[in-house]
Amino acid sequence: MVGHPVPTVLEDVVTALWFLEGAGLRRFEKVLPNPRPHLIVNLSGPYRQLQRGGRETGIELTGPFLAGVQTEYLINENPERLRMLVAEFSADGIGALAELPVGSLVDAVVPGEIVLPGVTSVVELAHDGADAEALLGALAELLERRFRPKAIDPLVRAARTAFEADPAREVAHVAHELGLTSRALSGRFTRRCGLGPKRFADVARFSALLASLSVRDPLPPWSELVAEHGYYDQSHGIHAFTRFAGTSPQRFVEGLREHGLEFASFVPLDDVPVARER
Repeated sequence: MVGHPVPTVLEDVVTALWFLEGAGLRRFEKVLPNPRPHLIVNLSGPYRQLQRGGRETGIELTGPFLAGVQTEYLINENPERLRMLVAEFSADGIGALAELPVGSLVDAVVPGEIVLPGVTSVVELAHDGADAEALLGALAELLERRFRPKAIDPLVRAARTAFEADPAREVAHVAHELGLTSRALSGRFTRRCGLGPKRFADVARFSALLASLSVRDPLPPWSELVAEHGYYDQSHGIHAFTRFAGTSPQRFVEGLREHGLEFASFVPLDDVPVARER
């Protein structure tokens, strides 16, 4: 894995840039909900999205593609060898770069060239033999050229960072601090992020819990984990976790121990569970 510094002008928009190459741990992978959109510049064989939230999809993903904010888990079939560039965005930042409305990107995976015209030029550089640093530099330059600073709403940015820092915060409290009504904040937030602040905060809280799993071994008791992340009791935490992960916390952690806690957000699978009807 090779990281790359984010251009200063993009620091509120792009949260990370990296290059990854290597064999996948398993053929299949469960990608859990994430409050941050990701651009995948795929330089290997095609991916197949098999399920979303347990429903069959059967979508083939070739070349660059963008996954917006995801509120449901995905199950993918990975190529035998992974080789990709990845750009991670803030939820409100992607709208300052993308050609499509941000609402159309939530719970969607879209061809990269439609969202960020010109991104296939990076793939062409890879075919010409450019190394990881050169490819990451070219991707950073493309994103910098596409950046529209006026598309950033400072109040939405402040609300988004507040919910990321403490996803259990009430929308009304954050709105009051920003001098807005809850309704005004919800409208502005939805226009810039594609989903409302409460829904975003729910996904951010789940994602933060997953991140805490990846760096804590041995894991603390579940009651301690849910309290740390603002769930008001174990039942609330279990219900929210099961809704987002498609499995109970106990079963999830049991499976995770087999592969390693670092795979909390991208869970290797030996088999694909039976899909529900669409």
